[in-house]
Amino acid sequence: MNSKKLKRHRGSEKALFRAYRLDPNEEMITIKKFGSRVRVQTIGSGPPLLFVHGAPNSGSTWVQLLPFFPSYKCILLDRPGCGLSEPISYKNISGIDDVTEIIVSVIDGILDHFNIESASFVPSSFGGYLVLMYTLQRPKRVNKLIFEGCPAMVEGSHLPPFLKIILAPVLKQIIPKLPTTKSFFRVILRKLGHGYSVDHKLIPDVFVDWYVSLFNNTNTQANDMSFAGKGFRAGKMKREFILHDAAIEKVSQPTLWLWGMDDPFGGIEIGKRLNLIMKNSSIFILDNSGHLPWIDKPEIQAVKINEFLSAI
Repeated sequence: MNSKKLKRHRGSEKALFRAYRLDPNEEMITIKKFGSRVRVQTIGSGPPLLFVHGAPNSGSTWVQLLPFFPSYKCILLDRPGCGLSEPISYKNISGIDDVTEIIVSVIDGILDHFNIESASFVPSSFGGYLVLMYTLQRPKRVNKLIFEGCPAMVEGSHLPPFLKIILAPVLKQIIPKLPTTKSFFRVILRKLGHGYSVDHKLIPDVFVDWYVSLFNNTNTQANDMSFAGKGFRAGKMKREFILHDAAIEKVSQPTLWLWGMDDPFGGIEIGKRLNLIMKNSSIFILDNSGHLPWIDKPEIQAVKINEFLSAI
């Protein structure tokens, strides 16, 4: 990332946090197994909440939720290659075990850095897929789970049509090099199920500005497309990457599903099925909400999450 682009992106990110009167601390944490560093931002103190974003995205995407958790230590991860984190090579990834190895190394590294034995997790989309795998490998380090939207790569989920096009072999090399405009990003938001929020101007301009900067001034798109592209062929999930119900039903941690009615990755029938197969799970479905439901109705999300976290 060149210095001019880095400066522009940091400026957009600073404006985003300033709009919510937040001043995060930033640390670069080395993941020893891969020899690369991930950027982590923290806000507040108290029981740890680790936020794991989807693709392509970065940790600052959670900003609209953060003011509602003053009694928690909110930990915002930029996954490898996303935001301001350094990339790792995905060249030799061939299945779910390889992906699991990456996320276990990353999250273990973060928790160990902060001397945290266990945390509660708030993931979204591809982050949800990763956190499920982490939970299966490290159950003692996971307290509670709050999933925002449909996790990627679970049984029955699918790519929206526009993402199938973007992940086509040629286009996934070209698209990250093209500039993203605010108007085009709002088109993407509509295709992600956020048409109601776009029409009613519920998504702040400062958030749109930051996200456009993420696309234009970092390598997030290119890196995440190379990662996510490993799991799909001709727009369909490769079987060796699918996270099956038989694995998910082994998760015993208290779990809250926050599901947008208009989520194009998986309808509410998938959310209800996942809720049923898990041992200690509940689901809350939001009208007029899409794949990233916290950006539609952060206040409602925060109430549900705080109630869930404070329950014994």
